[in-house]
Amino acid sequence: MHLLRFPSLGLGGFLAMIDYVLIFNRQGTLRASKWYNNQPEHTRAKLVSEIHRNVSTREPRASYSNFVDFHEKKLVYRRYAGLYFAMLVQPTDNLLVHLVAIHLFVEALDVVFPNVCELDLVFNFCRVILLIDEIFGGGEVVEMSHHVIGQRMKALETEKKDKGANRKIKTQKKQSKNAAKGKVVKQKKSK
Repeated sequence: MHLLRFPSLGLGGFLAMIDYVLIFNRQGTLRASKWYNNQPEHTRAKLVSEIHRNVSTREPRASYSNFVDFHEKKLVYRRYAGLYFAMLVQPTDNLLVHLVAIHLFVEALDVVFPNVCELDLVFNFCRVILLIDEIFGGGEVVEMSHHVIGQRMKALETEKKDKGANRKIKTQKKQSKNAAKGKVVKQKKSK
């Protein structure tokens, strides 16, 4: 098993592989997911519905634990407003560190999308998956600072905008060359 140590956390624990990270709403609609193990699609759908059933039926006041035994592993989850954030981890892992990682992910979402809501996850799906990859790289927690994650996301956004601007400049140059030659070229719509 591949282990990663975070001495800066002060918790002294090792983190092992995360099987998957799921984000779903109260109705059980999956908003984003990242799977780090090889599961067939029909198995994934069954797991998501089973996790939703287990997590959503728990009374928040009666059971203060955010950890559930699930298929010989531990399900760590947290509910924020109308969304559940869940991950399946090894039972020997430090579960509090994973709970902190979920909270960090939500804080990073708030940095990337000010006043984040469920619609931000739906309409900016690619950015959410990119954010999951920044925090949970290869099924392990790789970054624990939401400031660093926010800076990386902003750098990726500016890089994306620069590529779009370069593409626009190349299109304009091509159009001016063709206009000088007397050709008419259809203009492609850029996002």
